[in-house]
Amino acid sequence: MHKSDISGSTFDDVNMSGSVIGNVNLSGCSFKKVNLSGVAVEDANMSGWKVCDANLSGLRISQANLQGASIKDSRMTA
Repeated sequence: MHKSDISGSTFDDVNMSGSVIGNVNLSGCSFKKVNLSGVAVEDANMSGWKVCDANLSGLRISQANLQGASIKDSRMTA
C-alpha cells in the first residue's frame, strides 16, 4: 500500500503479514485480531491508531507519527 488515505478504517480479523505500507494516512484506524507480523510501515500518520489482540511480531515502524496511539493485549516479539 503506498500513498493512500485509509484514515478511520476498521480492520477486524485480517491477515496483513509481510505487507509493506508507505506514505499512508492510518490516523484513527482500528486493528482488532489482526496479523501484522513482519509488516514494514514507513512515513505514515498513525496518530490515534488503536490495536487490540494483534500479532505484531517483527513489525517495523519508521518515520511515523504515533501520537495518541494505543496497543493492548498484543504479541510483540522480535
